[in-house]
Amino acid sequence: LTANPSGLSDVEVPVAFAGPYRLGRIYPNPFNPRASFDLEVKRDQHVRVTVYDVSGRAVRTLHDGMVAAGGIRTFVLDGADLGSGVYFVRAEGQDFTAVRKAVILK
Repeated sequence: LTANPSGLSDVEVPVAFAGPYRLGRIYPNPFNPRASFDLEVKRDQHVRVTVYDVSGRAVRTLHDGMVAAGGIRTFVLDGADLGSGVYFVRAEGQDFTAVRKAVILK
């Protein structure tokens, strides 16, 4: 608990996630040309983060390696060389799989 200049108190509250991972929303969304999202895992594990187009074709791999537990890992999706449209970001770890939709508007 800390005091701020307004005389009100700020409270820091740690936010725990219930499952084996937390995949944040893609922001901004829709975007042009870049968006970002966070990933947090409860245990060290190998994670692959891949971007797919609507036909299911992998267009980009954002990460393919270890992610440490407890830290928040931020990924940037750069769509400068991708066309306008809907894409899917799939994060797959050893004990989870999650998908988020991303829309590029140019």
